[in-house]
Amino acid sequence: MGCDDNSGESLRKHRKLQIKTDERTAAPPPANDELRGRLEAGGMRTVEGWLNRQDVPKIICLCGSTRFYQHFLEANYQETMKGNIVLSVGFYPHAQNEIHHEEKGCTPEQKIKLDELHKEKIRLADEVFVLNVGGYIGSSTRSEIEYAESIGRPIRYLERGAELQKAVAGGE
Repeated sequence: MGCDDNSGESLRKHRKLQIKTDERTAAPPPANDELRGRLEAGGMRTVEGWLNRQDVPKIICLCGSTRFYQHFLEANYQETMKGNIVLSVGFYPHAQNEIHHEEKGCTPEQKIKLDELHKEKIRLADEVFVLNVGGYIGSSTRSEIEYAESIGRPIRYLERGAELQKAVAGGE
């Protein structure tokens, strides 16, 4: 019986501890009144309210040749200041010394992976912004544009006029 009493006492202590732990973690901490008011006023107390928000930032994916590093910086700044979320490239092989301050390589396999990664960014984006400086669109950027078109992403160009001029000149 001594063993049973001991086990019973241990079980009771465990249950008390479990109840206290559950009480602490089961309920979320109370939100302050100001935050609660803002959430309710914005209709965000439900999933539907959250999904129907009108103030959700647009996600913009920058595409273009990495040789135009300064244009990427400027576009990133401009889009951010408009309130957009910006997805961009993370490695600039054409501007290695300017950005990385040393020669950093990229294997052909890594280039393929980086291109695939950038297409995932395009998939996540609401819109693609092509930095076609001087009308230049290289093979990687052209592939990204084709991918964006295939999944129905709207595409905007930095130099739309330059692209139209090339199309007109090519058609003559």
